[in-house]
Amino acid sequence: MNSDNSNTFALRENLQHSTLVSQSQTIDFSNVSEATKNRGYYHPQTAAHNNVHSHEGRRKRMAVFIWITEILMLGVGVLCLIGIYAVLATYDNSPLPKFPYSVTLNTIISLLTQILTTTVGAATGAIISQCKWNWFSPTKSGDHQLRKLSDYVTFDQAAQGPLGAVKLLLTRPSMIIGSGAAVGALLVLAIPVVGSFTQQLVKYEARSLVYANTTFNTAVGVPTVPSSAFYDAYLTGPILASKETALAWKGGFSNAVYSAEAGIDFNITSNCVTGNCTWPDYATLGVSSICVNRTSEVVKSCDKTGQVCTYAMAYGSGPTGTLSYHYGTYINATLDSDSSGTAAVLNETSSYGNEISRATYLFTEDGGTPKAITCSLYLAVHTRRTTVLNGILTDSIVSTFPNASVADAGKKIKTAEVGSSAYTNISMIPSASDGDLFSRGSPSAIDYGIFHFSWSTITWFTKQSVSTFASGGIGEISYSTDLARVLFNLDQGVSINNQTLSLSDDEGGAVGYLYKKLADSFTVVLRSDPSSTGTSAQNGTSYRTETFVATDWKWFALPSVLLSITGILLVSVMWQTSRNGVEPFKGDSLAALFTGVLPAQAVARVAAPPDSTDEMSEVADKMHVKLSRDRNGQLVFTS
Repeated sequence: MNSDNSNTFALRENLQHSTLVSQSQTIDFSNVSEATKNRGYYHPQTAAHNNVHSHEGRRKRMAVFIWITEILMLGVGVLCLIGIYAVLATYDNSPLPKFPYSVTLNTIISLLTQILTTTVGAATGAIISQCKWNWFSPTKSGDHQLRKLSDYVTFDQAAQGPLGAVKLLLTRPSMIIGSGAAVGALLVLAIPVVGSFTQQLVKYEARSLVYANTTFNTAVGVPTVPSSAFYDAYLTGPILASKETALAWKGGFSNAVYSAEAGIDFNITSNCVTGNCTWPDYATLGVSSICVNRTSEVVKSCDKTGQVCTYAMAYGSGPTGTLSYHYGTYINATLDSDSSGTAAVLNETSSYGNEISRATYLFTEDGGTPKAITCSLYLAVHTRRTTVLNGILTDSIVSTFPNASVADAGKKIKTAEVGSSAYTNISMIPSASDGDLFSRGSPSAIDYGIFHFSWSTITWFTKQSVSTFASGGIGEISYSTDLARVLFNLDQGVSINNQTLSLSDDEGGAVGYLYKKLADSFTVVLRSDPSSTGTSAQNGTSYRTETFVATDWKWFALPSVLLSITGILLVSVMWQTSRNGVEPFKGDSLAALFTGVLPAQAVARVAAPPDSTDEMSEVADKMHVKLSRDRNGQLVFTS
């Protein structure tokens, strides 16, 4: 050996200028254990024996123990997977649990997932590193091809993280298939994703639970909504024989008229302390409305000047007298019924006893052809559906008896003929065929109606109140009542719930809209007026909202598959390592210094190279080296 290279050793095999241990240097083995000395390291008296000593038996005995770390890590991963399943199975479809220190269910799942992915990642790195040694080692058949030295770096980088794994997958197909490291590289790429998607395992749903606790219902009361089968509220007049309309009914009319432009919905007040209640469908006395566009029936007659025109309804059913319109008139409206409340002036032969009022509204804009709309308010029995969700009440009509219709001839409104006279109650008796709830589960129907004194007062008041008149010219307009002002304002394009109303709509436009508000407001009065003895309460069910855990089990497959593939890959690499007779060095960097790269001079000093990481570590503890440049400018380790 050239003396210029004394005290140096390099990592390049078969280079004549490099040496690992100088001839003048002697490694001190005085502190090396007897077991290590007997395993083949330099000992002057046993060199010959070490040259022929075989490590095959020891290699097989130690193989499983060297993989014990990876086996234990996968075992921890299995325990974490079982823990995730146990936690999810325990709390699935259950109320959201409360843990100490504000720990959430997602925190527990995230922690177990993090431990699982960490152990799988460490085991996968060791597996890919061992694939490197298997790639450079001869096969069982003795086939030993030369490999590119750059493959060594590719395997190491793949074991370190996703970027290296991508590089491995993009390298030569023969290397990917032959080494079996491609599966490991895919696992390295999948590990960071698993933690994110396991968060999808746990979902939270707000569910409504029935308050079945008797103590609770006693404390806060059973939820109720008002209903009515009979209305008998009225006031006495200046003398006992005279009767006047109940103040609640008058208030219902005012509420509807003065809040129409604001688009306010009229609902009853419920008793629902929890803010979430339901009621079975129930029947109650109410008021309905219907409107018909009768513009085609308007007859126009003007004087010789054409400045004054008279309008009348066909069939002799126009408003009382004739109406004169001047250019610039906006709205004209008048009551279209006689004092008895019958519909005779509408050229209809029948009198409908449940009709509260009927009026035809004629109106014109800028002297154009007048339009006519007939609207009716009538007594009815409503089947209603009421719910309270998160404090918001919804009260809707499911069906109505009687349900008003429009006759084909002349577009006349038909409601119902019910029993009535000057001194008998107005009554409606729906049969079972008119709706399931009207019979209330009994063979005989329920009598819904209004006391005759109450009926006469509310019909008189309503008919007088819906009669109105408005007129004007250029720059001026006058109203007989506020009702006409409201109709005029609505007709000018007021937007209600993002819908611009128009009096020319077939269903009544602004007039029909106002009549619906009147019907809703009067229905609330019939159901809620405390001065009426016919009101009652409908009992419902209270609910409480609670958050429940709902497991989306399909996401559990991801960590399960990840762990299973890692286990299969570990067994496969262990078997391949044993078959090729390669030591499981895995990612140990000392193996690169001691295995297969020692020059001839080093072999002379170390009779049998160490073949286990423990032996390499023990010898390496006695070696002190540094990185420097030799006379040729090459980096070498020197002692």
